[in-house]
Amino acid sequence: MIERYFTLAYMNQQLQEKYLARGMVLELHHKEFIERPRKTLSKICKYLKLRCNKKYLDDCAKIIFKTPTLTRQYVVWTEKQKEEVLKRMKDYSFLRKYTFQS
Repeated sequence: MIERYFTLAYMNQQLQEKYLARGMVLELHHKEFIERPRKTLSKICKYLKLRCNKKYLDDCAKIIFKTPTLTRQYVVWTEKQKEEVLKRMKDYSFLRKYTFQS
């Protein structure tokens, strides 16, 4: 499970390094999306060159979770696994904001 996750994180990082500076990737964070859904949706639409009106943003914002769903809490983690994950997260800029609690 951990190895698979970090394989995907590595692939994501490779895509970011190749395409982010060229404007071909829009970096979003789940927490930001939940905290400011209208602003984030507007940013997505702008990036995709789509027009979105206030009703669209309001309707979409209504169906966004009010708090993050922390599915990792449904797994029993050993301290060793937690330490490994936290250590490996430091290698990825897009994961540095996260902990096991957030």
